[in-house]
Amino acid sequence: MHCIICNEARGDIISMETVDRIRFELDGVGLTEAIHSCPTCGYTCLHPGIPASTLEAYYTNQSRWPSETIAHREQAELIHRYMRENQIPKVMDIGAYDGRFLREMARIGASELYGVEPDMSIEPDYYRFETIELALAHLRPNSIDILSMGHVFEHLQDPFRVLEQVKELLVPGGLLLVEVPNLEDPQVQIVPYWTPFHHSYFTPTTLSYILEVAGFQMQAQALTGYRSVRMLARNFSNPVPNWDQAPPSFYARAGIDQYLLEREIFLDDLARRLGALQSDKLAIFGTGDHTYWLLNEFPGLLESTVCFLNSDTTKQGYWLDRGPVFSPEDCPDEVDTIICSSYDSQDEMAQAVGKRAFLLYDDVRAYDVWMGEENGV
Repeated sequence: MHCIICNEARGDIISMETVDRIRFELDGVGLTEAIHSCPTCGYTCLHPGIPASTLEAYYTNQSRWPSETIAHREQAELIHRYMRENQIPKVMDIGAYDGRFLREMARIGASELYGVEPDMSIEPDYYRFETIELALAHLRPNSIDILSMGHVFEHLQDPFRVLEQVKELLVPGGLLLVEVPNLEDPQVQIVPYWTPFHHSYFTPTTLSYILEVAGFQMQAQALTGYRSVRMLARNFSNPVPNWDQAPPSFYARAGIDQYLLEREIFLDDLARRLGALQSDKLAIFGTGDHTYWLLNEFPGLLESTVCFLNSDTTKQGYWLDRGPVFSPEDCPDEVDTIICSSYDSQDEMAQAVGKRAFLLYDDVRAYDVWMGEENGV
């Protein structure tokens, strides 16, 4: 079996290595899948995959997340930051289900809402296509401004084919949001997520490779609190990466060796400071990208975290990982220390909640440098 990324990017025929085998029980029948990984780029997938008829039954009859989650609002807010001023976009969501993401886009001004959703039992409040091929047949080429694929990409056996179709739908310069489970997430070691319905498994590096090779330019990346990586990319006519300079640009900017050294020093210092709080009951102020990054780097924080705080009323009442989101004024009395993973000032937080605050402002800034946000990546 050959690596689809290396073959598409450079024409290289790189044989995948079998790193493990895993057995599933599916409808009372045992199923063994090989886990293949590319020794060159790290792309990982299951082989041979389950039958198409089984996949079709799964996609048209499955239990889903609650009808509204904080993730869809965060996705929409990320996209909003990269929209043109006063833009009224046409939006499509592949894997739209009941339209939860599209409703968030309508809230920020989207004009026409389209979804690709094979589950015909859903009664959507958007214009639904059963397949992406039907969408291509009915819509004008290059007519969609923003397209989302949240937790869809990992199900695809031929992601490049789907990205070609996406480029047919998107306007030049249009935005594509992709979110997938993150194979590098520390929590994966605790709660494995191998499933026969996920054909492909991505790291931030391999996902960015695929998007860049297909002709998309990275705009933003975030590690989320859902053991996932979220990427926003812009549609350009021609592929842009220089494969002689891999890994991708947000790592290669100052040299990979120097990057890794500085990041290791930074994380060691932060781990020492957080370790001093191990006996405290914690609240984390902030529910955005910085908090997700913090929990991904230091998953042990969840054991001591009582709740999350956010002064934004639209975020309050949701659950983030294992804790509820409260207003600062409603911080429980049992909390000893608040970690301010936010741009709000320490004095403001101390006044709002009357607790000892542990400020992460400098580290939030460092996070932006590591993830490329201050360099327009």
